[in-house]
Amino acid sequence: MSGANGADATDPTKQRTYASQWAVDWLTDNALDICPQAIHRIAVISFGSQANLDLELSNVDPNNEAEATRIRERLKPRILPQDLGETNPQRAFQMAKQVLDDAAPIGDMPRKRVIIFMTDGHPCVERLGCTPPKSTMDFVSYANEMSDWVIHNLPFDAALLKQEQCQQEARATYGVNAVPADVSTKCLADFRASPDAYSKSTYIWTLLLKHGSAYSNQLRDAYVRMSAAHAGEVINLTENRADIPTNFLNILSQLAGVKAQSMSCGYFAVNPYLRQMRLILFKVAAETPVTLEYVDAKGETHRAKNGQGDAGFTIAEHGLTGPNERYVIDNPYPGIWHFFSDDCTGLNAYYEPLEIAVGGTEKPLQILAPGNADPTRLRDSDKFYLQYTMRGTNGISIQQAEPPLFAVRFTVEAVDPKGGKQSYEMEWLPEKKIFQSKDWLKLPFQGEYEINISAEASNRDFPYYLGTTIQDAVSVYSSKRQLFTYSEKFKAVCPNAGSIDMYPWPEDMTLDADGCDVLPVRDFNFVIAEPDADESLPIHGTLWDGWPLPIRPIEFEVNLVDAKGEELSPTGVVDNIAHPFSITLAAGNQNINVTYQQDPNNSSRYNGTISGLNTSGKHELTVNLASGNAKFYEPLNHTASQTFNRQDGIWNTSRTYYGLLTLLILMAIAFVAYQIAIRNNKVNGTLVFRAGNIVISSFALGGGKNWKDLARRELSKKQELDLVR
Repeated sequence: MSGANGADATDPTKQRTYASQWAVDWLTDNALDICPQAIHRIAVISFGSQANLDLELSNVDPNNEAEATRIRERLKPRILPQDLGETNPQRAFQMAKQVLDDAAPIGDMPRKRVIIFMTDGHPCVERLGCTPPKSTMDFVSYANEMSDWVIHNLPFDAALLKQEQCQQEARATYGVNAVPADVSTKCLADFRASPDAYSKSTYIWTLLLKHGSAYSNQLRDAYVRMSAAHAGEVINLTENRADIPTNFLNILSQLAGVKAQSMSCGYFAVNPYLRQMRLILFKVAAETPVTLEYVDAKGETHRAKNGQGDAGFTIAEHGLTGPNERYVIDNPYPGIWHFFSDDCTGLNAYYEPLEIAVGGTEKPLQILAPGNADPTRLRDSDKFYLQYTMRGTNGISIQQAEPPLFAVRFTVEAVDPKGGKQSYEMEWLPEKKIFQSKDWLKLPFQGEYEINISAEASNRDFPYYLGTTIQDAVSVYSSKRQLFTYSEKFKAVCPNAGSIDMYPWPEDMTLDADGCDVLPVRDFNFVIAEPDADESLPIHGTLWDGWPLPIRPIEFEVNLVDAKGEELSPTGVVDNIAHPFSITLAAGNQNINVTYQQDPNNSSRYNGTISGLNTSGKHELTVNLASGNAKFYEPLNHTASQTFNRQDGIWNTSRTYYGLLTLLILMAIAFVAYQIAIRNNKVNGTLVFRAGNIVISSFALGGGKNWKDLARRELSKKQELDLVR
């Protein structure tokens, strides 16, 4: 992953680091629960001016929860953000090749070699002319040369590449985590790879983090060429904070299992509000035509065959692979479909529905008076209606399905400031493509209102295949599917009820001097970021920190966040911006009020230090909201607490060092006593060997000690003594 200058700007929340740490969690969980026989391995390399092996190749193979915990605790802290200057990814690929090539084999199962390459900008190497702001470096040539080097030095088996391309097509058809097992197996059978194909191949995915300017098309093309040659993809991230972990999940999940609906000739249920359906037809012969058919609410029959359909089909993709057909149909018409052929012998199909996810970034609910062009203003003379636009996460409006059986059924409840509840029916307005309340919205009181909305539609649960006999639609679609839930708060304020200048109106709203205004209520929260829950902290420092051992301070941080957990500026949210909280620490029998200050570099963060406290055991930090909040902001909680422990380790206690000192003194005394002992009653003279009166050999015994060792080499020179074998 890139650790170049500017990393904090493109990735301020360090998601590239957290995603790598999260990969350790995912691999650990996978090896523990999903694939208990697997032995995963992971390494992390940061690159900039140089490449650093932050985490050497490490096994992830827990046998139980305790081992899983130890693996996480051992590996994750070693993955840290780096600032390494330039952006020189080729050095990282060179190091990655060495790491992979040096990896010792484990077992006889095939293992995938995978590189996830993350970078946050164009290559920049000073010696090649990258000296911003006037850079002369040809980064496109650099990227092409690097891609050539990677393709040459990290090859990919040709048969395995075709197999993976088949799998990629299946994932595109069915979804990343929904490829049918038979489809996957067929890819393996159609493109058989040799047993050593994995050891000769390296998968490469490229993640291009969003940064200050767009990536050059030529640069991206070089990365696409490199990744495609290694069965991977280039992924442009649009929101680094969310996209990095999301794409890590997608990439790792491609190595997991699959699921789909198997069918033969007959009828199957297509649910309402699908964004897409994928249908794979497996035929004995390519010339065997298969017809898809359904009847709409007006009684008209619509058919598609050989990839061609009438106006009732939006065929996004149709392809042939040998005898087999693959359909991708957008927004399929809901109801009972039929697929048939002149010869159904050996004909099978796999069907995968992809439901519409209701969401999007645009606000779906409007409170609008007919003829009033500004939905943020209410006037006394108007009657106001609830209007809801159902959109997909892509922002495109979702229309109500045509068959009455599949009409969206709304449940709408408005809660007024005094707790009274009012239900509203919604109806579909096809000319406006919106749902609108049949009755006008009643605002009997000034104050806060809450609108709670849920919607459902008739649905067919898995399995979708109905057999060879058509069935009654009402009995087929007997279950219900919740399409979405939505809740919104707003305030109705009338100027004639009092001054409005005191309200911190959001900048995107305007006031109507002669009427009432409706403004959304925004939630906020606060969380204790440090210390971590149940974290264990030492009470004292080590000998390296000084003597006597100093008491380590307790550092804490509290973050002000919005309802989604993202950092929120306190301006306009709380009255006392500098000190919105009261914070206490419970330690043993003590309950200590602690001070803190606002972070000068990040106004949403508040931190402090508790010094001189030498208590041990369980501690609890409690934060209470002490400041009033703005009129159109409400806290989700008024109190947050976090428990942690303080306990000295072996190197944080004076007893350890006194014990070591005592041991050293005893060892010194023993050494002196030993030296004295061996020098009393010294051995002197000569050891003589005789045979009768004849001297055979002799040895001098002087040496300053009370014994004499005769070395083997001395005895070996006296063969006549026969003392050495």
